[in-house]
Amino acid sequence: IRTTSHDHHFWSTQTTNMPAPNSNLSDLDKVRKSLTSITSISSYNDVLAAFGLLNMPQAQKYGIIFGFVTFFLTVVAVLALLTLGGTWKRIEQQSQSGESATAPDSVTQRKRRSLLLERLLEGREWMMRTNYPKKEEEKSEKLTPLTKMVMMVLPKEGNVISEGYE
Repeated sequence: IRTTSHDHHFWSTQTTNMPAPNSNLSDLDKVRKSLTSITSISSYNDVLAAFGLLNMPQAQKYGIIFGFVTFFLTVVAVLALLTLGGTWKRIEQQSQSGESATAPDSVTQRKRRSLLLERLLEGREWMMRTNYPKKEEEKSEKLTPLTKMVMMVLPKEGNVISEGYE
């Protein structure tokens, strides 16, 4: 086969000897011939030689093998979690029902959850109502229900706050 190429200012003619396609082989024989490098692998060293790793130090070979095993196990774990968690079923249900599989925008998400301060104020109000039902007793020497609940060891004098606990 004769080809002509252009190299900046000069025209040159180059002759390349490319093998002509063999039309005598069937398609199956062509596939077998192209896969001979894969089918010729019969041992661990053949695999290393196929990837050019045969002359590498043993420690690096182990590192590559364990890296491959780690990657493979990670992919298996992710797929297992997606399957066991029901993600594939939810995706299928959403596609069948026509629901949107996208997450709502930040404004919609914000409207759905209460403010932290509001939750803390509601909790404080409940705590005061539950543990301090009487407002007429401003200061008392007796333990309040909240103090009894929080203290791990009651004072020695029973139900009265002693000097060390004030």
